[in-house]
Amino acid sequence: MDKNGHMNKGKILILLMIIFELFFCFIRHNLDLAAQTAYFIGVVITQFGNLYGNKTTRRSVFQQGIFKNRFMVFAMAFTIGLACFLLYIPKLDRALNLAPNRFLWWLPAVPFFFYLFAFNEARKFFIRKYPHRFPARQLTY
Repeated sequence: MDKNGHMNKGKILILLMIIFELFFCFIRHNLDLAAQTAYFIGVVITQFGNLYGNKTTRRSVFQQGIFKNRFMVFAMAFTIGLACFLLYIPKLDRALNLAPNRFLWWLPAVPFFFYLFAFNEARKFFIRKYPHRFPARQLTY
């Protein structure tokens, strides 16, 4: 305080900066949790594209049948159920450093699912079309 009993402008500014930082630290932490959860959801959804893409080496998923393998469909449903369980149980989400997200935040990963699906279908098409050439030798495992 100065001689008149008023606080110094510098001290007021420092106090405001501390309050500002504490308030926005809390908000940033919530945004970090939401971003980590969105990343987790993205990994789960893109793994479905990977699952369908690597279901067969040469045959198309449409020739093989998308829902013929009941165990695979069950595994996908179980994975979505497990992800929802981990995200929306009140104490468990904080223990895993996740936050319950809105359904809208599940959607940005869907185009990557379709990209992986289309890429693998195109890869299998070239493997079937040129069975003993470069694509078949390099793109099969």
